[in-house]
Amino acid sequence: MARERYLVGVSEEELRPDPPPPPPTPKGKWQNFWFYHKWHVVIGVAVLFVAGVLIGQTVSRSDPDYRLAIATDTYISDTAVAMLEQELSAVGKDLNGDGQVLVQVESLYISDGANQSQLEIANQTKLMAYLAASDPLLWAMTPSNYEGLLTQTDNNDLFEVLDLQAAGVSEDGRYWNWKDSPLLQKEEMEGVPEDLYFGVRTVDADREKLVRTQEECMELLRAYITGVPLENAE
Repeated sequence: MARERYLVGVSEEELRPDPPPPPPTPKGKWQNFWFYHKWHVVIGVAVLFVAGVLIGQTVSRSDPDYRLAIATDTYISDTAVAMLEQELSAVGKDLNGDGQVLVQVESLYISDGANQSQLEIANQTKLMAYLAASDPLLWAMTPSNYEGLLTQTDNNDLFEVLDLQAAGVSEDGRYWNWKDSPLLQKEEMEGVPEDLYFGVRTVDADREKLVRTQEECMELLRAYITGVPLENAE
């Protein structure tokens, strides 16, 4: 009786349950998915795009024939680094047989101040790691960096003897100061240290792979000092 009292005035049609919704169409399914997951899709596509670009750059990038590290207490612009890479590449040899000569130059800016930035601290760590690993073997350093590192080595053997008589070569023959280099006169090189000591790290004679790399770096540096490309010297 109580139920009938509550249903007074309610028709049978109103009491019938709603029919089940029709199955969603493909368009409806997509609209529902996009409504709830569009940002997941956008982020996922962006991540895949960035990953694809990085992978593409890695695959297409050629390995360098030579590597040079520069330790300075002043910042060197990317433009100046690129110009030095071009000059060195112009006198080098295609060591890996990929059809081009590529010299990779890495600038490690480390100031003399006590309050170093995070980048400078990272560069300092990288500098010591490179020296410990003897990789790379070709270096350019400002006098302060050279003299500071020289005190940490025995018998003044930070750099190998160049065995070359030329302007700018030090009295002991272990480095070449590029202060008279024509490259320094170009506008793009403004701010680059006038005094940079170029040299090749010493290595143990029993480390055959390093000895071969040392010889290749020494050839490149001599070619750069004399201005005679290695391909023409053969």
